[in-house]
Amino acid sequence: CVGDTPFVRGAELPAGEFAALFVDCADSTRAGDRLAARFTAPFAGFDHHLSNPLFATHNFLDTASAATCEILAGIFFDAKLLVDATTAQALYVGLSTDTGQFRFHSTTRRTLGDKLMVIISIKPPPLVPFAWQLR
Repeated sequence: CVGDTPFVRGAELPAGEFAALFVDCADSTRAGDRLAARFTAPFAGFDHHLSNPLFATHNFLDTASAATCEILAGIFFDAKLLVDATTAQALYVGLSTDTGQFRFHSTTRRTLGDKLMVIISIKPPPLVPFAWQLR
């Protein structure tokens, strides 16, 4: 669960109409074979990978972003949407993991800018999130 949104595995997804949003998937197969087959034309795709063929009906692609969560944070903050602690934590984890804990060459001043500071002010990360790297 993330907040009040339950986690459902693709095989457990009930029959019926759903609008699929593919996030951080360079192509539909990154979501897995079952979901790619079920949602051949996803409603929207949010991604930062250069190899993305724009497979969704509506594509939000920014190859200059280091992480898809950088794009999502930009959309949320620019639209003045409420970012609660759970969403802030998810955005931080996405930024952190997609950038190799902010060490990859794709990490820029924009990645580390105001939006990251707002996210951290809403939900501070653990003091030593990657202690295993200190060994």
